[in-house]
Amino acid sequence: ARIESMKNFLQRHKRSFCIYGPILISLVFVALCIAQLNQSIWFDESYGAYIARFKFSDIVHFTSNDVHPPLYYFALKTWAHFFGYNIISMRLLSVFFGAFAILFAFKWLKYKYGAKVAFIGSFALAINPFIVRYGQEMRMYTLVLLIFFAATYFMQLAIDTKKKLYWVIYGILVAAGMWTHYFTAFAWCAQLVYILSIYKLDFFKKKLFLVYVLAILLFAPWFPALLSQVRCVQ
Repeated sequence: ARIESMKNFLQRHKRSFCIYGPILISLVFVALCIAQLNQSIWFDESYGAYIARFKFSDIVHFTSNDVHPPLYYFALKTWAHFFGYNIISMRLLSVFFGAFAILFAFKWLKYKYGAKVAFIGSFALAINPFIVRYGQEMRMYTLVLLIFFAATYFMQLAIDTKKKLYWVIYGILVAAGMWTHYFTAFAWCAQLVYILSIYKLDFFKKKLFLVYVLAILLFAPWFPALLSQVRCVQ
């Protein structure tokens, strides 16, 4: 009887749990990250803290001579402008991105697999030592995670509903991922294989490939810098 009443209680309050539950899970991640935000800074973080103090045009110049694209540094500069240039404040941006990444992970898992899987999966993500560690660094990795989960969610919505708006959002997020970290290309290739496995040749007949054309066009202004970086690495 108690088990049955518990099931009824959960069923009646399912909507509330699905609203407040992922927020609480994200707060667990935030708490785990904040506990170690005052650790010593390392070289890559100091580089980000340094160039965030310059103009956006200077950030483009600095990053074009580095190995990463500039979107994260744009976000870091904007964040620091409002919240301060001290180390803890600037590291909080990664915590912010990580918390929203967990929320999007929950939304995607709930949409695709149901609430139970969403709670388990997002909680496992929130306490994952690697994710927590990256949430404590002034680096772009939690932003990559946020873009990836958001893109995966909108990709699935686009596939299921066939709404153009969701495809456009997905294309923009693919470009944003490339403006953040080049290795997101591996995720987009995997998602393309997933899309092709569903649509097969209809993918081209329905001109969904225009989503990737949009993403390439949005990333195109950075192509010269990318080629320069590749030569520098060689």
